[in-house]
Amino acid sequence: CNCNEKGVVTNECNENGQCNCKPNYVGQACDQCAPGFYKYPECLHCKCDTRGTLGGSNACDSTTGQCKCKPFVTGRKCDQCVDGTFALQDHNPFGCQR
Repeated sequence: CNCNEKGVVTNECNENGQCNCKPNYVGQACDQCAPGFYKYPECLHCKCDTRGTLGGSNACDSTTGQCKCKPFVTGRKCDQCVDGTFALQDHNPFGCQR
C-alpha cells in the first residue's frame, strides 16, 4: 500500500490498492480532501452558507475554502450580501435583493 497516514483509518488497502480513508478524505491513497472539505492535510469543513451558494452547493475551493457564491453574495462562506444589497435568501437566484 501507498496510503497517506494523515488520511487513513488504518494503513491497509484492498486488492485494488484503495486505502481505508477517514470520512473527510478521498483518493486511492486518501491524499485529498473530500468534496465539502478543504486545505489538505487538515481537510476542514467548508461550512458554505447554502442560501448564498450556486445550486445550494456545500463544495468549496480545495485550497482556499472559498465557496461558489451567487452574483450578489460575498464572503468565503457565501454568507454576506454585497454592498447595496440585502436579505440573503436561498430561493433568490442572485442571493440578495437590490
